[in-house]
Amino acid sequence: MKVLLTLEGGFAKTLFEAATDSGKDKHTVAMFLMGFRYARNNNLQSPEVIGLINHMGKNDAIDTVTQAFNQGVLAGMEHKLGKLEVIE
Repeated sequence: MKVLLTLEGGFAKTLFEAATDSGKDKHTVAMFLMGFRYARNNNLQSPEVIGLINHMGKNDAIDTVTQAFNQGVLAGMEHKLGKLEVIE
């Protein structure tokens, strides 16, 4: 499964791609979307928040679902415009 960001003019960018062999791809994509919406709704832009989330993403002790949420938060902070689309 992929999450695409579509901008005006038809340009699409892949923001997230779940591993299809994990069996948890729908849940992982749902957590990415939850993190993305959380960042957009709360207007997160702090450099400290970005640094903390980047550090957490590099920690091997964090499971795949939590990493997907973190990636969603970072993507939501970076991309304030556009529509999300999930492709299976």
